[in-house]
Amino acid sequence: MKFQVGEKVKAVSHSLHTPAYLNNEEGTVIDHSGSADDGGDCYVVDFENGTHYLTADSLEAITMEAQ
Repeated sequence: MKFQVGEKVKAVSHSLHTPAYLNNEEGTVIDHSGSADDGGDCYVVDFENGTHYLTADSLEAITMEAQ
């Protein structure tokens, strides 16, 4: 697992799996789901405009220095 529940993350703009309207939006991980295939970990993230299910490669951690 790359991210923990409760961790602040940002949707990255360079991922093919990130909807354009979420690019660089910040949210909080509220659930984690492993993957049955080689797709990697998936996360439920609560953003200001709603809750979205994204893969780990669609997210990056927000560090305290970046806030």
